[in-house]
Amino acid sequence: MNRRQLLVLLAGACTTSAHASVVFYMAAVNSDEVPALDANARKLGSVLLESSGNWNLYLDKAWDGLHWILTGAAKYDKANPLSEMLRGGSSLATQLPYGKPKMHSPRQVKAYARRLAAETDSSLRGRYDPAEMDRQNVYPGDWADDPEEGFAYLLSAFRMLQSFTVRAAKADKAILCCWG
Repeated sequence: MNRRQLLVLLAGACTTSAHASVVFYMAAVNSDEVPALDANARKLGSVLLESSGNWNLYLDKAWDGLHWILTGAAKYDKANPLSEMLRGGSSLATQLPYGKPKMHSPRQVKAYARRLAAETDSSLRGRYDPAEMDRQNVYPGDWADDPEEGFAYLLSAFRMLQSFTVRAAKADKAILCCWG
């Protein structure tokens, strides 16, 4: 991603337009790279906002719905490891348009990979409640409009998250995350 593309993406993320959307990015990096990335906002943004590659994951708008089907709740719960994976982590110093990026250590990534491996389509479907998700304002909303399509979207995102996390755990990588 070149500088212009990064600036356009960041500028778009800052808009308050009704058409703006909040998306979620993840990148797996060697933990010893984190301090240098955090000291260089442009490089950190480039690493996080890269839309392709083996060590990047773009979850689009699925992040809040994923949180719901993994935890059964809309609110962040630091005590729940999968809530921590999607909403928590150690904040970096760099400020991006939607807040400070978060970091999960290789040890945490391994624990998340084990937790995600234990999930099944059935366990995820058991927590999927489109009407309640709409009542709780789970982003991006309108889950009850087409419940099967919504679940298929989240299941696809879950499988990408699971695969990405397992690869990162096997490679002893840290994971960085941010909203954009």
